[in-house]
Amino acid sequence: MNIKIIAVLIVGLIIMATAYVVLVEEDDGKGKKKDDDEPPIVYPYEDVRYFTAIDPETNTTIGTTAWAVFNRTHGGNCCEHYLATTQEGWITNLGGEYPTWSEDHGLNWQDYRPITEPFDGLGEGSIVQAPNGDIIAMSWFPYSGDRFISFFYEASSGTWDYRENHWGYAPFYDRPWQVAVQGPITSLTGTYPWASIVVSNFWQDLVASYNGLDYFNLAEPDSAVGSVTFDLDFEPGPEYDYLTPHREMRATTIPTGGLLVPNYFGEGDSAFLQQDLTWTHHYTENGVPIPAQHLVIDSSGALHSVEAIDTTIVHHMSLDGGDTWTSYSHEWANASSLEEWEFQADGNLGIAAISIRVQDGNVDKDILFQIEDYRESMAADEITLIGEGDLDATSGAGNDVRFDFASLAILPDGTVIVAYMDTTDRNPLFAMELEVTDFEELDD
Repeated sequence: MNIKIIAVLIVGLIIMATAYVVLVEEDDGKGKKKDDDEPPIVYPYEDVRYFTAIDPETNTTIGTTAWAVFNRTHGGNCCEHYLATTQEGWITNLGGEYPTWSEDHGLNWQDYRPITEPFDGLGEGSIVQAPNGDIIAMSWFPYSGDRFISFFYEASSGTWDYRENHWGYAPFYDRPWQVAVQGPITSLTGTYPWASIVVSNFWQDLVASYNGLDYFNLAEPDSAVGSVTFDLDFEPGPEYDYLTPHREMRATTIPTGGLLVPNYFGEGDSAFLQQDLTWTHHYTENGVPIPAQHLVIDSSGALHSVEAIDTTIVHHMSLDGGDTWTSYSHEWANASSLEEWEFQADGNLGIAAISIRVQDGNVDKDILFQIEDYRESMAADEITLIGEGDLDATSGAGNDVRFDFASLAILPDGTVIVAYMDTTDRNPLFAMELEVTDFEELDD
């Protein structure tokens, strides 16, 4: 072969190889090159994006991390996702009309829809695991006759059921939330392992159920009679990492039985729903008040009491049942206001996560703080800017662009799932971090 032709071929091969490296390093989200000596990681998801990671100590960018991104078709609605995880490793979502879930880290999705499908895209719901592994869920249709549909997954049989509750009840008036009450629950009709409580933002028009399907009116905490005193020194089972409802529920399932609404009546005076579903006042034996209204009890027995003060999230933690509390503040330096936030903890892994949505200039930014070993340090080990951070969205009916609340969950392997919103979609999205996922284990 002519020497000139060989030289041209060699130069062409060099150019092609260089172009391949550039394409790998500047890919479209389908692969990521770890370093010059390793091939790109190709994740098995349709939509993979890379979000900016920040070093909390220096407040400088340290790189990007890979996240799988999911849209409204995976359980949300126009304005929100309600994310939760289960002890079995499910991702569940009921921001909209019916339960949607994945049993394999978002690779495949399923849903459960009533036969009648009375859906017009305007439902808003909640979903959470019960103490025995069952799943309780509900969807409310405020714009189509104030309809309330309850959903129930029975873990022992692996089956779903639903019920449209037709009784006459006052409208919730605002988004309802749901939580399980630790049993045994006693009533005139029998004894039950748990009860389900649904409540609006204003703690009015409460309803309860013994089976997750059929609901009846429940008295409000203002009906509380008498008082009980006990400290919060528990040894919860592993399921307690998955019983925490959204923080706006303001209620915490108590491992020894019942449900606590911290500081409902004022500092140190909490509302306690007893196992006969009657309300009383609760005080700690040591007289130390729970610092904030949102209380998370994780499977290790650690207590996390979290609150927003101006643009700062203050994380209070107790490792001795509430006798003493340690506090740490998390904030985004450029925030002019704090719009939404959520907190979750995993006692088995000793990790915690905080999602905030802040006003930063003319746009909102979704920011995730991850704490890898809270018993050693409550400071964030990594901060991630979720999404593009290029949209100004406001919660509440009547606004053109809505992101109604933050939502956050942690899978048993430590994978974090978080809701966010930017200009890449007209509705809120949610993302699942990929770099802690063991894909070989999923294949097995």
